[in-house]
Amino acid sequence: MSARARRVATVAVALLAGTSVACTPQQTRLAGRADFPVDDRPRELRLDFEGGAGTPGAVLAGVSNRGTHPVVVDVTTEDGGRVLLDEGVPGTGARFPGLGEDGAAAVVVRSQGGRDRLSPGLVRFAFGADFALDAESDGTGTDDGDNLLQRGLFADGSQLKLQVDHGVVSCRVAGDRGAVTVSARSAVERERWYRASCSRHGRRLVLALARARPDRTWSPPSRVSAVGRIGAVVFDPAVPVAVGAKVLPGGVIAASDPDQFNGAVDNVYVDQGG
Repeated sequence: MSARARRVATVAVALLAGTSVACTPQQTRLAGRADFPVDDRPRELRLDFEGGAGTPGAVLAGVSNRGTHPVVVDVTTEDGGRVLLDEGVPGTGARFPGLGEDGAAAVVVRSQGGRDRLSPGLVRFAFGADFALDAESDGTGTDDGDNLLQRGLFADGSQLKLQVDHGVVSCRVAGDRGAVTVSARSAVERERWYRASCSRHGRRLVLALARARPDRTWSPPSRVSAVGRIGAVVFDPAVPVAVGAKVLPGGVIAASDPDQFNGAVDNVYVDQGG
């Protein structure tokens, strides 16, 4: 049995027994005693997966928005999928099912209140997340995508999406005038933390990508941009923000091509002003 299979089996036994297990995260652990600085900038949506009970390996039961916009956050699963607590940057993050594991899982965010500030219209905005992609994350006929953060589907009039398909980070923003996609110049190193952000400035879409260094600081980000017509990015309030997989308007994970992210995620945000 491979090391990966033994790790998955250990977690499964603990879940069946109703207990948690401090599993070893798949991503590279970083050296040094100091931890990454906390990003406490005000955001409309900020999910840092802190504040709940449990240690790495425990099932993530709930998530709180540390941002300013009123939302409801749920963990949705299909066919036995689970989101587990894992080592984050800093503190704890969320681990989504690995390639070939049973089931799918996502964190689903629904906007509340009169004004949906996660529906930016024409204003400048940004969204992003920290992530560590598993060593294996593609190669099957049903799970070749790795969605980090998404609102809206490709065929919808509006969409924002951050993904790491085949190891390459890209983001897409679509509005009522068109869509722009921008991709990183090269693939990320597997099992290592990265910080990805996508920002819309009028007709320009900018993707920034920083790599975690061994001293638990971030490298200067590399940036790539594209220009095109986007227009107003407006969402129906029923359309959720999804973290970790493709989610349909009703909050259900897509049965076909769920684009399950395989790895760990932390510090998810959406923010007007960018």
